[in-house]
Amino acid sequence: LGGVMNDIPSSVSDPIFLIHHTYLDHVWEKWFRRWNADETFYPIRGATIGHNRHTFMVPYFPAWQNIEAFKRTTAFGYDYELLLQNGYAVGEELVADDLLEHASCGIRTSSHYFD
Repeated sequence: LGGVMNDIPSSVSDPIFLIHHTYLDHVWEKWFRRWNADETFYPIRGATIGHNRHTFMVPYFPAWQNIEAFKRTTAFGYDYELLLQNGYAVGEELVADDLLEHASCGIRTSSHYFD
């Protein structure tokens, strides 16, 4: 952007900051719902530094464990009105299914495997 958004200490002063993070929250929530994600997506051990389930995210401060990132928007008191429980927006599921069918030449992949 070239404005204050690229300067971490002052980025919250950029008007686009709120819109940017609102969009990221929406994308994060869609991912949660589509893949039914929970803290088990993180390995207990064996991942690179900062990527195990109970380690702290790097380089963020204040320190948060990775499992703390797996909270739904409803835990914070808000929800997306047009976002369905399966992670699709109202009307988006039909479009996504049509695209999947077209891209796979008629092979349906919506059940995460080829029929």
